Order: sequence, then structure tokens, then C-alpha cells
Amino acid sequence: MYIPSSTYRIQFNKDYTFKKFIDNIEYFTLLGINTIYASPIFKAVPGSNHGYDVVDPNCINPEIGTETEFDQIITTLKTKNIGWIQDIVPNHTAFHEENTWLMDVLKFGKHSKFYNFFDIDFSHPHFGEKLMIPILNKTLETTILQNEIYVTCKQKDFIFKYLDHTFPINNETLTQFISDINLSLILPADTKDFECQKTIILQILDSINQNTSKLFELLKIQNYILCQWEETDKHLNYRRFFTVNSLICIKMENEEVFMICHNYINHLIKNRKINGLRIDHIDGLKDPTQYLNRLRKFTGKDTYIVSEKILQNKEELKKNWPIQGTTGYDFLAQVNNLLTFKKNYYKLNKYYQDITGTVKHPSEISYQKKKLILNQNLQGDLDNLYRQFDNAGFVTYGIDGEITPEIIKEAIGEFILACPCYRLYSNTFPLSHEDENIVKSMIHQAIARNPLLKKALEILQSIFLDHNILSVNKKEEIIKFFLRCMQFTGPIMAKGIEDTIMFDYNIFIAHNEVGDSTSSSGISIMDFHEAMKIRQKNTPMTMNATATHDTKRGEDARARLNVLSEVADEWIIQTDHWFKINKIFKTQFESKDAPNTNEEYFIYQTLIGIYPLNNNDLQNLPIRINKYIVKALREAKINSNWNHPNEVYEKIIIEFIRKIIAPESSFFSSFLIFLQKIVPFGIANSLTQLLLKTTCPGIPDFYQGTELWDLTLVDPDNRNLVDYKLRNQMLKFLIQEHEENPSIFYKNLYSNLLNEQLKMWYTYILLKERNQNSEIFISGQYIPLTVIGKYKKNILAFARTDLKIWYVIIAPLYTTYLKNLTNNKEIDWQQTYLILPDNAPEKWHLYPEEKTFYCK
Repeated sequence: MYIPSSTYRIQFNKDYTFKKFIDNIEYFTLLGINTIYASPIFKAVPGSNHGYDVVDPNCINPEIGTETEFDQIITTLKTKNIGWIQDIVPNHTAFHEENTWLMDVLKFGKHSKFYNFFDIDFSHPHFGEKLMIPILNKTLETTILQNEIYVTCKQKDFIFKYLDHTFPINNETLTQFISDINLSLILPADTKDFECQKTIILQILDSINQNTSKLFELLKIQNYILCQWEETDKHLNYRRFFTVNSLICIKMENEEVFMICHNYINHLIKNRKINGLRIDHIDGLKDPTQYLNRLRKFTGKDTYIVSEKILQNKEELKKNWPIQGTTGYDFLAQVNNLLTFKKNYYKLNKYYQDITGTVKHPSEISYQKKKLILNQNLQGDLDNLYRQFDNAGFVTYGIDGEITPEIIKEAIGEFILACPCYRLYSNTFPLSHEDENIVKSMIHQAIARNPLLKKALEILQSIFLDHNILSVNKKEEIIKFFLRCMQFTGPIMAKGIEDTIMFDYNIFIAHNEVGDSTSSSGISIMDFHEAMKIRQKNTPMTMNATATHDTKRGEDARARLNVLSEVADEWIIQTDHWFKINKIFKTQFESKDAPNTNEEYFIYQTLIGIYPLNNNDLQNLPIRINKYIVKALREAKINSNWNHPNEVYEKIIIEFIRKIIAPESSFFSSFLIFLQKIVPFGIANSLTQLLLKTTCPGIPDFYQGTELWDLTLVDPDNRNLVDYKLRNQMLKFLIQEHEENPSIFYKNLYSNLLNEQLKMWYTYILLKERNQNSEIFISGQYIPLTVIGKYKKNILAFARTDLKIWYVIIAPLYTTYLKNLTNNKEIDWQQTYLILPDNAPEKWHLYPEEKTFYCK
């Protein structure tokens, strides 16, 4: 099997193409990257900056490059022993005119060869065997009356045009509609002849466009229904990616669909052009276990496979999944919690409760946020779940009114809301023992929250857990319903937690991160060791991520924010002061302060995390934070939201930020003094994070550009173009300086902790050492080491060994409690020691300075 030593994530798009990547291969080689980890490179919606809105998975996106260029890249990488892991998107494609499969369904309806390709409910009573297209900004009638929809032709096809969107017209419907004209006589197959007939064709189309009744009637007889985009909040007859109307899901459980969608991937693997796969949004699939088994059989045993799987509440990756692990959010959360000074968390929690009045338990707040999403955005999905339940005949409704369709539907919703993780994976009935216990817990929790639904929820429990159901058909219906429920829990979790509560529940925003939890309070050194031993035992080849294209803030912003947990007392004093002096900049909006206390506290934490370390980045800060705060307010869904943005309120908050960070403001001078105190300790956290990522069990993954300080925010801020020319020049300079005089080199390197060369150099030397002994870091033992002495709680130490070669990794923690870190003097560790195992060597080398010493 191909096993990467390290991976480097590249975001390909129209601005960063194959040609530009080719120019940067020299740098990736010099840095020591072993494997390129590429975002989707398949044909996507024009202008896509991420590639997950695929329109054709079987060809390369022409905006990125060509097949020839890709082959050139792979050939060049092979000469440098660099592999390629490809991100693929099995759950959905884009709802777009360049999606030829979908356009075929729109044009031919049930006669399309792709009719059963997409996850569409053609039996939905609201849409009459037609696919809804939720694209309009107003009602269809109003849109037609305002002449925003018209018929035209494109090449030799007839289409409806609406803004930048086009929709195919079935020629038979047009022929039926224009009964006095034999349309076939003016529809030659040859495009050139068609152009000759174009004048007369356009005259016919103009006659339709000028008659709104005709236009409306023609639309009514198509295989689709144009409707307002908000319609999906109430009614929906296709499965989306979360709540994104423009991404339509496919029936990947259908083996024919699987084969068609993976045709190009098969070509790349069979021809050894790629070495591994990253599976996007595995939880969206009907049956992830079936998919992964099929994929493994399809790709062979030598293909490295990881899945984007977010583990929650001590959840473990399924042991029966034939993959190497996850994309590393679990590792991100473990390191993030290690760097949090757990002893002080209660102070932050109490302070937050005092200033905001928030006293509800985090689990209750999470439930409320998920319910908000269910009620506002996913009623159409819930209605579809109920209809599946009803059609299966699981219950007979009585005349007493105690069990009604509405009560059952509400009970299904509460069952979904009680899911403690993104989903469960049983694909046969009875459910696995583990899932049965979780289902019982979900039902119990739902009843506790909604006692009036007790009888309906007990009906659900009996359906999922009654082993005495003898009918094979009934068992099949149960597992179908269960799997569909599990496809629904993921969107609820993602939208309710990641895209709502993580922008509103702001005790300590370092933990408002994908894979982590807003209620996380830190873990002990012992807990971290235990997690790493489990990681080494179960998934030694899983990814270790500290930043991705989806993280809420950059890895070094989180590392700096974690310092606040160490200086909680001083932080509370500072923010109390800032609340007082910034009152003059607040605005009364609808008789309330804007920003409110919660938003203001969020702003202070955000500024701490992202304030640039050098003047070159300062000029972009106002633009970056303005865009971010608008997104944050809309995601929080308190004083603004995406469906109905409150732009007046958003401008008030932007103006507040502008005033407080103005150089002349008293806040700004106070802020800078406090920031300068904590920045060195944030840098220490960053380097510890980097050290752990490259030496702990798992494969270190580097998100593009993060070899320098990463103080970015959520997308699109973290998806900007990376200056690889600058990085290449910097690394060459560092290597040369080190070769000329190592002692002076290190003295200069440590003399300015703000210098991003520090992170670049440690990335380089850690990758270099890992590449030289990759087997030890992949399959070698992980041995926690005991630390004794005054600062034993400030050191995390462990060994990685195959018993022939030993590495001892020593990482500093909670460095605000150490002396002299800020004045460039050596720390006096005051008789703090490591206890090595009895079988450890006596002779050691200190890396990177290569000093030899002896330990007993």
C-alpha cells in the first residue's frame, strides 16, 4: 500500500492552475513534502474557487488545466518520489446547466437515461412528478410578468433563460405548443443549417416571449418546476448538500451510478497517476459502509484512502471501514484541547455567563440551535422523512387524536435532533448492539425534552429495536427509513453546530472549530497520551490536520487564542476595561446595544487571534475583518442571517470595529500592549502544535501556505492565493545560512520570535527528519514518558521507536508559567527531568543543533 510520509493540501481553481503548480514543484520538493493532497480537479461550475460543485467527475476542469498538463505534473512528481492523493466528491454534483446528466433529466424527464441517477423524489405530491428548480427570487408568475424569463436558442437547442441560468426545453413540448407549425421542419440536425433557419426560429420564439400566457403554459408542460429558492425550506423533492440548493445529491448506493461516477478515478488509479483518495462528506451517503467496501474493491488494496469524517463525543472511526483513517479533524481537536489550560476554563465559563446571562447547559443550547435549523430550513426534508414513514405503514392512526401525522412527524424530528454525532451506520436490521444503545439513549433524551411526544417516540423505538418483526419486507422498510434518517442527522449537526452555534456561543472561540466542541474545556497530558496510543493502535496512517479549507480560523490564530486560558484572570480584567471604554462607540438599534455583549466579546477574541505579526499584513486587516464579521453575524442567526440579511445592523458592527481599531482609540493602545504580552506564548503553542503534528501517530497534513504564520479566518479568507515564490526564496536563504554557520543561524533565528522564518525552518527540519525515518513515525511505538520536577506539568514528552532507533519528543506547554520566554534567555527548568524507559539508549543527539550527550 502507498503510505504518505506527509501531505500538502493544494486548492486548485481558475487562479491557481496546473501551470502555476508546475512552477512550484521545486519548492515542494525542497520543503520535503512527500505527497500532494489535491482539492477536486474535475470539471466544476465555471469560476468555482473550491471544486466541490462538480458538474462532470469524468474530466479535468478546463479552468485548472488539461490532461496533458496533469500527466506532466505526475511524471515530474514521480521523479522526485512525490505521490498524489485526490479529493473526490461522491455525494453530490452541481445544479447547473453544465451538468449534462442533470440537464438530460430536465429535458427528457422519465425518458432520460439518468432519470434514477439523482436522489430525486418524483412521487412528491407537491410537484407532480417533476423536479423542482428553486432558483427564482420571486414567484414564477411575477418573474414572467416582469419579463425576466424568456425562450431563446443556444447552438441548436431551445432553452429558457433566467438571469445567468438556462434550462432546456423538451422539443416535443414546443412542437405541441406551437400546433400550427411543424417544428421538425425547421429543426435540422446540422448546426450550420440550423443557423440558416435561425431568423424564422427567433420570430417564433419572440411570439412566445411577447405572450406571458403562452410562456407560462410552455413552462408548465416541462419536466421541471421553476420556483422561489425559499420554497425548499418547506417543500423539497431532491436531496441537497446540507441546505445548499445549488448542490443536488446522487444515488451513489446504485452500483451503476457508482461505476459511472468513478470511471475517471479508475483510470487514474489503474494507470498509477494517483496514489490515494480523500472522500468528501462520507456521512451524506445512504450507506457509507457499502460505499467504502465497494470503493476498496474497485481501487485495490494498494490505494491509500481517508475520509472526511468528523468524530464527536469520543466517537471512534468504524473498525470495519476498509480505509486508513480520517482527514484529521480529530487530531486538531485533541491538540487544541491539550493547549488549553484546563485548570482555568471554569473562570472563562463563569465570566461568559456573568457578562451575557447565558446559564443554559451547552447541550441544551446545541439542541436549540439544531432545532432552529430544522424549523427554519429543513422542514421540507422532515416532511419527506414522514412521508416515507407513512408509506411504509409503520403505524395505524387512531381516532382519539393521540397519534396523528403531525405528532409522528414532530417525533421523528425530535429523534433526529437527539443524535449525539453526525450519524449512525447500521445497514441491516436488527441494528448493531452499539447503535441500538445509542437509539435508546436518543429516544430517552427526546422524551425527556418532549413528554407529550412520549407515545409517538415509543412507537419509533419499537420500530427500530423490536427484534420480533418477522416480515422481511417490514425489515427492509425499517432499514431504509433508518438510513434516510441518518442522512438527515448530518445536515442538522453541521448547520446547527458548525454554522450556527460556533458563531454565537463564545465562551472560548478557540474551541469553536470543526471537530472540536464549543463546550470543550481542555484535556490533561495523560488524556492526550491515551488518545495517541489509541491512534497508533487503530489508525496509525490517519491524517494529522491542524488547518483545512473548512476550519473556522487559522492554526496559529487558535494557538494564540489558547494562551488566554493560561492568563484568564488578566484577560477578564482587560475585557472588562474594554467593555467600559468602548461604550462610546456603541449604537442603539431597536432599543438595544449594537453590538451586544456576546458579539463584542466575540470581536475581542477574534482580534486577539488574527492580529498580524508584521506590518505588511496590517493594511488588509480592515477588509478581512469586515467580510468576516458579516459572515459571522449571518451564521449566528441572531441579528442577521443569510436568508434575510440585516445590512443596517451589519454596517453598525463594522463601524464599531473601525472605531475601536483606529490608531487614536484608547482601546487600540491597550489592546496592543496586551497582545504583545501573549504573542510569544502563542508562538510557543504554534511550534508545539507543529512538533506534535509531525511526530505523533498519523500522517502530518499541511494546508497550503501554513508553513508560515497562519492567522487566517474561515473561508474565503483561508483560500487566498499563496505566495510560493516568497516561500521558495525564504527556504533557500535559510538553508544557505544554516550551512554557512549553524550556531549564528540559530542565534539569529531565535532573536526575533515574530519572524515567520522560524515556523518555515522547523517545518523543513521536521519533515527532513521524518522523511529519513518515516517507518518509525508511521509504525513505531508511541511511548509516553514520565516527567518529574518543578515544571513537570509544562512538558509533554514521548518516544517513537522501533527499538533500533529512538526519538524523544519534548514539547513545552502552558509557557506563560515559565520564566524568561519573552526576553530571549534560556529557561531555567529547575531540576525538571524525563524518565526514560529501561531499554532506552544512553547516547543521544540533540536535534536540530546536533549536540551529543548521555542519559542514564
